[in-house]
Amino acid sequence: MRIIIILLLLIGLQSISSAQSEFLEKLKSIGPGSKIPQEFAEEFLGASKNSYRDYDTYRLQYIGTKCGDSILFIYTHGHPVGSLSYLTVMKIDGSKEYNSYVIDEQSDHDGAIAVYKSTSYERIGKQIIELSHLTESVIDKSKFEPDTYWLFDGESFWDLETETTFKYEYLKIDGCSIKRLSTKENIDSNREFPIASERLLTNLDLKKFSSEQLRLMRNEIFAAYGYRFKSPDLSNHFKDKEWYSPEYDDVTDQLTDIEKLNVQLILKNEKSN
Repeated sequence: MRIIIILLLLIGLQSISSAQSEFLEKLKSIGPGSKIPQEFAEEFLGASKNSYRDYDTYRLQYIGTKCGDSILFIYTHGHPVGSLSYLTVMKIDGSKEYNSYVIDEQSDHDGAIAVYKSTSYERIGKQIIELSHLTESVIDKSKFEPDTYWLFDGESFWDLETETTFKYEYLKIDGCSIKRLSTKENIDSNREFPIASERLLTNLDLKKFSSEQLRLMRNEIFAAYGYRFKSPDLSNHFKDKEWYSPEYDDVTDQLTDIEKLNVQLILKNEKSN
């Protein structure tokens, strides 16, 4: 009985090893910059026919190194109204399990609400990717009578407005592990240094500030969460700010991942100035 169990385990391991080898061979045979065959896209990337009853174009951009039972790669999906690039981590055991993150997008949708979307990425250091998301929506703001659907007096038929939103997103890569770093929503625009909570700062960003300005920038991050300052000068500086409400003796746990990284970098620059 024990021999049978061992044999079954060995057969299972051989099957997994064969599946891993088959997937890697298929992926590496495509090569960066090449079009991904339709069969591969269907089997591993969930490709199917689009609304035009045709297949979209998939292209491999980058293959990373194998990490344990996974591999990291980037591919582009071209569709009728634009394209998307995905940073993907896929298991190579034949299970077809994967996680994907959009790191580049160009799309233009027409219809009742026309929407243009753009995402671009930039690598910051060895582990972090910064994603910049831009969305422009053209919306008809015309006002109609609820019962008759006639325009209200004085209203134009096409009262179009363009609404633009922009936000940053961050991914941290550790081998084949990808973590989305938390960012702050609803940042008060009346802050002196809102950028310290909006996006990940660099040494170049901080170069133009004095040590005193950097100290205020760093502490403003804590002030935004209602930190009660023990230093009289900081307490006096923030007490008259409309957005400041001192309530807590410790707000460290409330800081986002990006704010924590910014605090470290600001402090480093503050000391070196």
